[in-house]
This record gives sequence, structure tokens and C-alpha cells, in this order.
Amino acid sequence: MVINVKNAVYSNHVIRRIAQGKNGLWLTKPKLKAQGKQGLREKMITQYKNAKAVIGRFFFSTSVLILTSLPATAQTSSPPAASLSTLQKHVNEKQYTQAHSLTQALMDEHGGEPVFDYLAGQAAYYTQHYQEAVFAFERVMLNRPNHARARLLLAFSYFKVKNYGAAQVELNQLISLTNAYASEEEKAQIQAYLTQIERIQQKHIKDKRLSLSLGLGYDSNVSSGTEEDAIFFPSVDDFITITGGTEASDSLAELNLTYQYKKKRTQQSYYRFYANWQHLHHQDLSEFDRSVVNLNASFSDYWQDTRYTLTGYVQPMMLDSKYYRTAYGVIGELSWALGQHWRWAISSNISRINNTQVDSQDMRRIGASTRFTYLSKHPQIIELSYHDDDGEIDAGKHNGKDYYALSYTYLYPVSSVLNIAFKANAEKSQFDRPHPTFLAVRDDDGYAFSVKADYHLDAHWQLSTFLRYSRKNSNLALYDYDRSELKATVTHVF
Repeated sequence: MVINVKNAVYSNHVIRRIAQGKNGLWLTKPKLKAQGKQGLREKMITQYKNAKAVIGRFFFSTSVLILTSLPATAQTSSPPAASLSTLQKHVNEKQYTQAHSLTQALMDEHGGEPVFDYLAGQAAYYTQHYQEAVFAFERVMLNRPNHARARLLLAFSYFKVKNYGAAQVELNQLISLTNAYASEEEKAQIQAYLTQIERIQQKHIKDKRLSLSLGLGYDSNVSSGTEEDAIFFPSVDDFITITGGTEASDSLAELNLTYQYKKKRTQQSYYRFYANWQHLHHQDLSEFDRSVVNLNASFSDYWQDTRYTLTGYVQPMMLDSKYYRTAYGVIGELSWALGQHWRWAISSNISRINNTQVDSQDMRRIGASTRFTYLSKHPQIIELSYHDDDGEIDAGKHNGKDYYALSYTYLYPVSSVLNIAFKANAEKSQFDRPHPTFLAVRDDDGYAFSVKADYHLDAHWQLSTFLRYSRKNSNLALYDYDRSELKATVTHVF
């Protein structure tokens, strides 16, 4: 006889040992002779029976304990009563929330059955669990490839999870099938989805955007002029009253027309063209009215882990209805991904400014900049830039300068339709030669703070507000000023 209790094996000789008690000793042949065979046999039988009774009572108690606990365990872990008929009833009555909850209880037992999968797919789709719906309808199509209604909802589910390629395949198959499976609304939805998919696919290759915006605002210092009425001129050793170039405020209107075109050459490279026309009209100070055209074209691609971009631009400008100047140049940029959230870029530019009204303002410019971008829910940008301006003629050498700037931008998406951007920047300019009138080398520094809010009414309309304050300090009082700007703009995207 062998008994297994909690992984321990007890044989007859162990039972006999238990019957001896903890002080019992194994019986040896000399003791057997001394006690006599008959008496020993009766004693051993009695002890054997006692031991079996002890172990029997142990097994009985343990079995009762286990058996009494089983109903409670089963009652706790078993799912609530549920059936396919109940699920069918919820779906027929469009009680999709209850149906979706019920599918979770029935999944282990019925998952993979076409009837259940079709009902589970509907429950998931109409409760906006689109990825679950995809899995369910895919299982239906494996078993019932001619189930047109399941194919219809599978196509819609693919579209919802932005698997446009798969959605297009399924929708095109549906068009060739009978119309009995879909309502008139769903037939229209098929065509609408196919049209949207075609636009999305075309946008991945070619992206065009045309927008028109109109803004109204106020500028506290249109001319960036000094608030001083009289300036000391060392050349005449006296103060002279300023009649022009002083601080003047005005209301304004701004009109912008922008066109952008982007075409992918490969998965990673593209061409881009950007054109913008801006006209600024002042209510009283028409001499500061201006129109600027900004045209630039760029090409971008990857070389190993480095994205490189080359841009050429031209910017003609008219001031007070007269052609004033043209700036043109080339910019090259290299950028890298630094981990998951950071990007780093360096750029260099060479440009020329040709002023048709004032020859001393003609400049050649060489510049460089570096930029760190933190990509997250709240993107941030830090940029450090430098450029060197050199006057092209001797009369304009004093306008040449070394310019340094540091800027910080913080983007805060308040919601899916409202975005706010904060920007702060500091700058410093050290000029090359003494000013011919003030007989001193000009040295400027300044700072500015701005905030812009964009509110998207829908895909075509946007409202924006812009507020900016800037301050420039100069050792030459004529160039010392502060300025506040406020503007509200409405934009329409065609």
C-alpha cells in the first residue's frame, strides 16, 4: 500500500513507524523472540489499524475542505450567463454598447465563428473600437469571403484606422458587387471614402495650398523712430530738432496671398515652391505703405542619417508705391535627429541686398545659424544666428555690421482647434565704422516678446491674433526706440 499526501509517499513500513509514536523503536529479531510471536502479532495488528485510522481521518478532513471550497471558486470565476441569441438581440436593437461588453465574455468560446465575429465586428464598429472591428471582420472574410455586408464594414473600418490602401481595395470590390447589401447612405459613403482616399494619396505625392488672409491692426511706432524731439549732432556741436524719423503710431490693414506647392521625388526627398505677396496699408502714414513679394524654391533629401536642404530665394519690395529694393540669396541646411524628441540643424546663407533708392544701403551678407527643436506635445525651438553685413560702396561702409540673435519659441496646443505660440528673442548689432553724422560707431542691442493664437474654425477658416512688444537700445539716440504691435487676422484656405 502506497499513499501520496502533498507530494510525500508513505508506505506500510512508515505507517508502522507512525504507530510506534515519536519514541517508538523499530522491532528487532531479539525483541520478537522475547515478546513471543503471538502477542507481537496482535500488537502489530492493533498499531497498524490505529495508524490507518489516523491517516484516514487526515484524508477525510482535507477532502472536505477542498470540496467545500470548490463551489465558491467556480462561482467567482465563471462568466455571467450569455449567449449568441442575446448578442444578436442587442445588435438588432442597436444596443451596441451592451453588445460590445457581451462580446468580451463570449470571445473565448465563440471567437472565430463567422456569426459571432460578424456580430462582434458590428458592436466594435458602432462603438468606435475600429481596430477591434477590423480584426473581427477579417475573421469573417476568411470563412465567408462572399459576405458583402462584412466586407463593407471592413472597408469602413480600414478607413477609420487610416489603412487607406486596404480600404481602397475593399471599396473597389464592393462597387462591382450587387447593391442589395448597402443603404443609399452607405453607397454615398463608399464614393465619398474613395474620393478622400484619392485626395490623400495625391497629397502624399503633390501637396498644393492657396490661402488668402486679411488683417487689421495697430502699430505704436510705424517708422521705428525715436521718441526724442531733439538729437545732439557732434558735427555741429548742437541739438537739432527732428522733423522726420520720430515715433508715430497708426492703424493698418494687411493683405496676404500665399501659394505653396510640394512634390515628393522619393519617399524621403521633395521639391517645394513658396510664393507670398504681402501688402501693408496705413490709415494716415501712407509713406510707410509697402508691398513685398517672397519667392523661394527648395530641394530636400537624406544622405545616410543627415537631411540636407538647399533653398534659393528672391524678395522684391515696393515702398510708398515705388520700387525700393531687392534681396536674393541661397541657404543651405543640414539637420539630424538626436534621439526620439530632439532635432539639430545648422545652416549657412549668402545673400545680396540691392537698394534702388539709396545706394549706401546696398549690402552683401554672409550668415550662419544653429537650431535645436524639441518635438513633444509642447514643441520648443532654440535658435542662435549670426550674419555679417558689408556695405558695397565706401559711402555705405558705416552701415555694415556684425549681427547676433538668440530666440526661443514655445508652442502650446490648447486643444485640437486652438494653438498658442510664445516667442522671445534678444539681438545685438556692432557696426563697422563711425556714423558720418554722429561721428561715433553705432552699437545697438534689443529684445522682443510676442504671442500668437491661431483658432481653426474648420478646414478652411482660421482666426489669428498677434501681439508683439520690442525695444531697441542704441548709443545713438536716433535709433533708440520701443514699439508695440497688435493685429487680428482671418485666413481662408482654398
